[in-house]
Amino acid sequence: MKELTLHLLSGGIDSTVLLYDLLKQGRTVECIGFYYGQKHVRELDFARATCRKLGLRYDVVGLSNVFSGCFLTNDGEGWVVPNRNAVLLNIAVAIAKSRGARTVTFGANRSDRDTFPDCTRTFVEALNYSISCAGIPVVVEAPYLDKFKHLIVALGRGLGVDMGSTWSCYTGSNEPCGECLACQERAKAIKGVS
Repeated sequence: MKELTLHLLSGGIDSTVLLYDLLKQGRTVECIGFYYGQKHVRELDFARATCRKLGLRYDVVGLSNVFSGCFLTNDGEGWVVPNRNAVLLNIAVAIAKSRGARTVTFGANRSDRDTFPDCTRTFVEALNYSISCAGIPVVVEAPYLDKFKHLIVALGRGLGVDMGSTWSCYTGSNEPCGECLACQERAKAIKGVS
């Protein structure tokens, strides 16, 4: 039996392309998402639909009272949810351990590095160090840390990913706003610019 990988699937471009990439590599994958009170909860519907299409397990973990004070979760300011990836990845590691998975993957990429401090190699290395200090035999991987989003889109197209089956808008509307940071980054990536 192949070793299990637990993948954080938000429903966005990066995590969806990475899922297809992992499957192409022959990995056995289960996916999880997180509801943390985000306005753009619609992303989880896209993730769920992707897993249904691929015949994969998808579970949503509820954390609705953990994060606040930013635009993504209420009327705060800024796009960054402080410490979000650290919280989500540590929970994912605990779930991975309970399921016998040795790897947790997430779609952090080069285009996110300057805006999101928890999408850097330093963060991933520090997180893996803390996990090893806790004696947990799970490693967090972020294979796209050095890839710009437009290159991930190109890879996804080669893997047969329909970009229309992903969701990137932060506003919580039924249609992408075209103005938020996620919409802007998505538009640039689909056009092929970094």
